[in-house]
Amino acid sequence: MEHRLLAVLPSLGAVWRSASSQHAACTCSRLAFTPNLFAVPKHQLATPVPGYSALFSRGLQQQARQAIAGTGGDGFTNSSGLTNNSLVSINGASAGFASSSTGPTPATPASPTSATTPAPPSQPPPAKKSPWEQAKAAAVKNFLPLAFATALVWALVWPDPGAYLVGIKVAGNIRIAQVLPVVLVFLISGLQLDTKDMRAALSARNLPALAYGLIAILAITPLLGFVLRELPLEPKEFATGLAVFSVAPTTLGVGVALTAACGGNEALALLLTVATNALAVFTMPPELQLLLPPAAEGAAGAGAVNVNVFDLLTKLAATVLVPFVLGKAAREYLPGAAAFAKAHRGRLSLFSTASLAFVVWQTLSSARDLLLAQQPGPLAAMVAAALGMHLFYLAANFAVVWHVLRPPLREAIAVGIMASQKSAPVAVTVISYLSSNPAQQGLMALPAVVGQMGQIFIGAALARQLSAVVARHKEAEALAAKPPLPGSPAPSASAAAAASAAPPPPSQPPPGQAAGAQEPGAK
Repeated sequence: MEHRLLAVLPSLGAVWRSASSQHAACTCSRLAFTPNLFAVPKHQLATPVPGYSALFSRGLQQQARQAIAGTGGDGFTNSSGLTNNSLVSINGASAGFASSSTGPTPATPASPTSATTPAPPSQPPPAKKSPWEQAKAAAVKNFLPLAFATALVWALVWPDPGAYLVGIKVAGNIRIAQVLPVVLVFLISGLQLDTKDMRAALSARNLPALAYGLIAILAITPLLGFVLRELPLEPKEFATGLAVFSVAPTTLGVGVALTAACGGNEALALLLTVATNALAVFTMPPELQLLLPPAAEGAAGAGAVNVNVFDLLTKLAATVLVPFVLGKAAREYLPGAAAFAKAHRGRLSLFSTASLAFVVWQTLSSARDLLLAQQPGPLAAMVAAALGMHLFYLAANFAVVWHVLRPPLREAIAVGIMASQKSAPVAVTVISYLSSNPAQQGLMALPAVVGQMGQIFIGAALARQLSAVVARHKEAEALAAKPPLPGSPAPSASAAAAASAAPPPPSQPPPGQAAGAQEPGAK
């Protein structure tokens, strides 16, 4: 090896002297491997120099040919200050090194088109978004938490407009400024509903998961309200608001979007959303009557409310069910309605979210003085209870889905997420019907608003984990579908299960998982 290196040193010295004579400012760093270093004339690069690849990669040779083809001239000096003769000296040095180490390499005939083929046009880099466009995209993506946060801050800073709107009543006791936005929200929900998306979820294999999702949202999760109403929160309206929040149906749009981000079954999530929000009109009044017994009536300031089942059922049907049915009927039978909803889906969703925030703003504005009078400790306890409520739902529902029902992975994710979500807009609407005191409404509505925002942020963290699980599952299924190579033994079931369950690195899933995906219950 020593005598080989000694044989190369004279050639490298000649290269250095040639480079220095051509350009005095040439430095060692510019002599390093830069693409322009290989910009040799076409006639010299047409026949590959023996041993060239021993020093430089094939990719750089091809890059040099493309660079020469694009210039259309010979005998120029490249940007590093080396002339063609200097480059030939480098090629000769590399050839000598290759010859002394591996023996002579036969020359390969040059391709007739290698020196004349123009370089392919390079793809322009993607246009970088301006800061305004990036901020706009982020605002649209996180519009719901931003809208709720804006409503809360506005209500605390300037509550007079919201408190004034709450006091406007028509037809006796109907607060039109609160009722009209809710009607618009469910009208838009019905207008955007495409039943074709839900038919795929009505399959025999999805029926157990679908049945559990309906029962969990409407009957099982409301049982936690009996615990929440007894929490020692001050004021007592916080505990009452959490109890009302527990009987609400699943979220209108957040749950479906989160299911899609996690890789779950969107059709099943949409079906659970529509079914539970329609059925909750009939389940919430009797559940609230059991949860908030009449014995507590009249205890003003202690979180007491008046639950009239028939009155609440009538109001929910008028503001939730009827607008939803009208919106769906308009989509199916009104010419152009479906096309309008499809073309303006994004704008309609933003308008719907803004309407919800408008209701929240009015409700919190009425309770502004009471909210500011609270100490940080009780507020922190309320926030912790709202977040703990959602975390408990997630743990319990996914435990049942993984270990008891064991549906396919994407369906399991959809049911686990949707059964753990609660709709703050529906809860706030119900609260406005339970109490005629605007300040009491605001105190009871705050836990629902905090709970909905907590669901969004917890769901964002959950999406990163579950999407990685779905990606590993799909990769394992793809490997299992490939036929084994002739003569190679098929992987055993234990090896496939071990490879499928192996944790991936933090950056990306492992590329070589074994075949065979586990059932959700085994994860």
